[in-house]
Amino acid sequence: MGIVALRIGVYGESGRLVLFVVTLGVIFVIIAVLLRWVDHLARLGRVGETIHMVEKAAKNAIEQRIEEPCLGGMRLEHYKPEAAHHAVTHPRIGFIQHIDMVKLSALSEKHNLDLFIQTPPGCFNDSHLPIVYSSLPVSSDEEQIIRSAFSISDDRSFDQDPRYGLIVLSEIASRALSPAMNDPGTAIDVISTAVRLLAPWVTPGEKKTEILFPRVYVPAIDTQDLFKDIFMPISRDGAHIMEVGIRLQKAYASLATIGDKNCKAIAKLHSALILKRALSALTLQEDKDLMESYALV
Repeated sequence: MGIVALRIGVYGESGRLVLFVVTLGVIFVIIAVLLRWVDHLARLGRVGETIHMVEKAAKNAIEQRIEEPCLGGMRLEHYKPEAAHHAVTHPRIGFIQHIDMVKLSALSEKHNLDLFIQTPPGCFNDSHLPIVYSSLPVSSDEEQIIRSAFSISDDRSFDQDPRYGLIVLSEIASRALSPAMNDPGTAIDVISTAVRLLAPWVTPGEKKTEILFPRVYVPAIDTQDLFKDIFMPISRDGAHIMEVGIRLQKAYASLATIGDKNCKAIAKLHSALILKRALSALTLQEDKDLMESYALV
């Protein structure tokens, strides 16, 4: 377009200078974008870059759950359905990816009922077990509204499921510890990443959370489950590698130091477990003694 405009004499002397400067600017922008894209392609597929991407997704989900432990609803603990409660199932088989809390809250407020969610994001729905219990009977149309609030797919999602990010990280570490890969350094990197992710979760202190949906009850995530998701596979697959065992013990010690009483108890439990695995897998007595020196007591 610039060349055509120059040919028909649209630009004067000053206009040609401006067109030249703008053209140079566009060329520099294109070069910068191409260099960034080449750098992205060069890093794409590397294990370190993959760990970083998973950590970022898991961090966002964990921060969201710290602010809203029950997705903005009320905490559901030790729930047992009463005789008057109405069970709602979902016909699709798959993982719960997302729950529309706004839609469920609007329904509960409109019909003056309480909703007790049984399958938070990350759970597997088998189409037979209830996904929600209602404190009052609901019509078929209302059941359909409840079902539409649940997004179900074949795979889990990072969006509302902090545990999924930790599971993916543990799978990366387990693959690195396989005899075919034999890469304990990647597993150690994953352990360090896990400490960064879990530190805000276990840090004691009163966390002020606003209840946005008081008539919708959601189960909270247990810290014990987070430890199992990330550390159990690594402790099993890396029990015979002293460096991995020591890094796990240091991770437990770090989390026990910054965590609350519940976290300390969980860290000691996992420390004893990895020590037991290591003592049965290691052959050299000096290695066993070194592992015992790092265990939490």
